[in-house]
Formats: sequence, C-alpha cells, structure tokens
Amino acid sequence: MEALGNQRESCDRISELPDSVIQHILSFLPVKDVIRTSFLSKRWKYLWTSVPNLDFDGLVFSPKTKFMNFVDSVLLRRNGAAIQKFRLSFGDYYCDGSRVHTWIDAAVTHNVRELDFFYYTSKHFDLPICLYTCKSLTVLKLNLNFATLNLPSSIYLPSLKTLQLSSLAFPNDDLTEKLFSSCPILESLILRDCALGNLKILRICSSSLQRLSIDGLPKELGLSNGTIACQIKVSTPRLLSFEYSDHMGQDISIENMSSLEYAYISFDFDWEENEPLCVHCVTKFLRGLSNAKVLKVSSTSIQLLSPASNSLGRLPMFYNLSRLNLGAAATKENIRVITSFLHSAPNLEILAIAFLSLVSR
Repeated sequence: MEALGNQRESCDRISELPDSVIQHILSFLPVKDVIRTSFLSKRWKYLWTSVPNLDFDGLVFSPKTKFMNFVDSVLLRRNGAAIQKFRLSFGDYYCDGSRVHTWIDAAVTHNVRELDFFYYTSKHFDLPICLYTCKSLTVLKLNLNFATLNLPSSIYLPSLKTLQLSSLAFPNDDLTEKLFSSCPILESLILRDCALGNLKILRICSSSLQRLSIDGLPKELGLSNGTIACQIKVSTPRLLSFEYSDHMGQDISIENMSSLEYAYISFDFDWEENEPLCVHCVTKFLRGLSNAKVLKVSSTSIQLLSPASNSLGRLPMFYNLSRLNLGAAATKENIRVITSFLHSAPNLEILAIAFLSLVSR
C-alpha cells in the first residue's frame, strides 16, 4: 500500500509540471505512446496535440491504410502549436504520394523547424512546392532512395541552416545550383550517395556555409573513357570544416577556402590508365585545402598516392597547418608520400600517424 501511495504521489508531481515541460518529455516518446497518455486523466487529455516533435515510421504499421489514417488523425487533431521536428519514414507500400503532400503542407502550416523525410520509392515523386519556400525551416533532411529531386523554379529558404541530401538524384545544373544559393544563411551541407548523372557541373557557392561534407557519390560521376563525367566546383569563403570522400577520381575545384580550419580527405579508387589525369585532379584538390589548420588523410588515400609518388611532384604548401593526422601501412612508397606532406607543412606542430598492416589492393 505504501508503494502504491508513492506511485500516486509521483504521478501527481508529474501532472503538476507546466505544459511546456510535459510536452518536452513527451517529445522523446513514439507518437503512439504519446497519444496513449491522453487516457491518464483530464489534465493529460489534450497535451499530446501540441507535443513539439512528431515521428512517423511506416515500417511499424501494416496494412498501409492503418499508417495513413494514423498520420491523418494526428495532424487533424493537432492544435495551433508549432512543430519543432517532423519526421516521416515510409515506402510505396505504406503510403500514397498525394497524402504525403497533405502531411508536409500541414507541417509547413504549423511552422515546422526541422523536417526529416525518408521515402523508399521506386516511382516518380515530387515534394510539395510549399516546402521550398518555408520561412520557418532550419533543418531539412531528404532521402529519396535515388529518386530524382525535382526542384521548382521558385526556391527560397530564408531560415535554413542545415541541409542533408542522401540517396537522391539531382535534375540539372541550374536548379541544383539554385537550391544551394537560395539558402542565404545555410551553415551545414551534407551530400551522401547522391546521383549526379544528370549534371555536367555540381556547383556549390555559398558565402555563409561553414561545414561541408561530400561522401559516397555514385560511380556514374567518375572517370569515363579517360575524362571526368561531372565536375564539382566549390566556392565557400567562410567554410570552417570540409570532409570529402572520393571513390572514383572526380574532378573537383576548390576556391575561396581562406577560413578553413579542418579538412578530412579519403581517396579510394584505382588509377588504372588514368594516372596522369588523377594526379592532376588530386594535386589541384589539395591546393584548394592549403589554408587548413588541421588535415586528416585516410590510409586509403596514402595507399592510393604511393604508386604515383614519383609523379606527384611537390605538394602544395600548407603554411597554416598545425596538426596532421595520417593513416598508412609502413612501406617505402607510403613513407615517400608522408615525407612529401611533411615538406609541405613548415609550421606543423603535431604529427599523428596510425601505422596499419599491409592491405593488398
């Protein structure tokens, strides 16, 4: 009886908390569990309708009509409170595209700040136009399972600070460039497994960008008959952090990185018959990072450069570099590459080398 009394007292204490505190606590629970709290008491009956975070995962529903009806019901009963985070994750089986437009429209109407959208689709799908002019949006994460991101002609996201694009295909050069340039205070851009086969040039120009990560671009972007299928051009004068992983030997040009503090590079591809072209691309790329204060080079990069160590010549000078992190197997060729980096960093203060066991390519 005493234990039961303590439980009741604990429940009363929680119920006496301000609405904003309870809603913050509820935001960490799955939406289904949040709704169940409405049965606790009259005090809790409508608290769930203004919870700041909504996370809908179609994988936990079957059949699809159950998922669609559930999302419809939650959004229909929501009061006028703004949505902090709105996450949708589902596939073709779980939802019709027309319903998705209604849900995103509702999120935009409720001044959503963070939108995380993961759609497992094999069909043509366009996101609603209102998303690209949402004034409240600060974080946008899109994963379309390699469907094309068809962009409207009118794009303006005045509050967007973080943009993460994963597993999608860009439509063309002009609209892709416009997407990046239409975010005046963008600070963080992450590209993962994005297909750029429709592009001749991926141009990223931003005067506000501070963090840029490009990782896992598909093979179609790489070398084709001795030429580069698509160029990457980056101009970001305020960039502080740059992470770049290259699996195909892409032609990337870097300009205006005078503020760069940290850079991570990972090359993992074969020279084959294109060694001269790849050497040119790599040295040009490193020249763009010459203002970095901290540079981290993966072991695959050192191993890649070692067969062409005689062709590399003198690396660009890194006068601002104070810390260098390298990974490499202890071979004569790799040591030659490491020595080239050391000769190019006259003001280096810290050198960290992780010597690895030999890995055959």
